[in-house]
Amino acid sequence: MILATMAISIWTVLQENLNTTETFIALILGLISLGVIVLISFYLKLETRINEQGVHYGFWPFQRQLKHIPWNDIKKIYVRQYNALTEYGGWGYRLTFSKHGKAYNVKGNKGIQIVFKDGKKTLIGTQKPEEARSIIQRYIQNKEL
Repeated sequence: MILATMAISIWTVLQENLNTTETFIALILGLISLGVIVLISFYLKLETRINEQGVHYGFWPFQRQLKHIPWNDIKKIYVRQYNALTEYGGWGYRLTFSKHGKAYNVKGNKGIQIVFKDGKKTLIGTQKPEEARSIIQRYIQNKEL
């Protein structure tokens, strides 16, 4: 979709002729901006770690350090299927003011649903739902979640 937008933009500018410096500079800046967006989207990575301290997650390259959710803050945690468009309005970092709460997802429709003791919710997308389910079960067996 981004590439199609780039192509249409370039075609439109070329139809208007490149005989002014302002038009040429606008074309170059537009192409650079779209190029940066394309590069970021290819390298965007959602990293999730689950260990004895809790759940750690973050979007690379925007977050260098992972956010941490300690087990003591979690009321309930489980893997579930979700609809990114209808529940969260799409993919990426999503904050809703509905019952769904926050979401961090890149693609797919499976995620780790976390319900906090204060009632707030966060969903972290995963491409390895069975592995996540197994790891979560291992850590919550000894805890009262």
